[in-house]
Amino acid sequence: MELELLLSEHFSWEGQCYLVQVYRCLQAHMRCSHMAKTTLGPDDDIIVDGASVDEVLSKQQAILPLAILSRSIAGQPVNGNGAMHIEKAPRIPTSLPDRQHV
Repeated sequence: MELELLLSEHFSWEGQCYLVQVYRCLQAHMRCSHMAKTTLGPDDDIIVDGASVDEVLSKQQAILPLAILSRSIAGQPVNGNGAMHIEKAPRIPTSLPDRQHV
């Protein structure tokens, strides 16, 4: 498959920044003309396809948090080739205000 890199964007989630690369498929017989790819680690790529740049970016932004979370739950590192560490903001515990019982 012949691809042309159109743009690269960064998607931030949970203190990490993931590179999303958007390509145009150059072959006319392809069903979808664009694809987005994010590398989460060695041999671990998330790829979506669609008819436009906006469509593949929207799909990738919806899928990435689920993909990252599932790997985290499984104990797999997700800060491989595709992620850059960003200083994490400390989590501040919140509490619910006291409720009055009626």
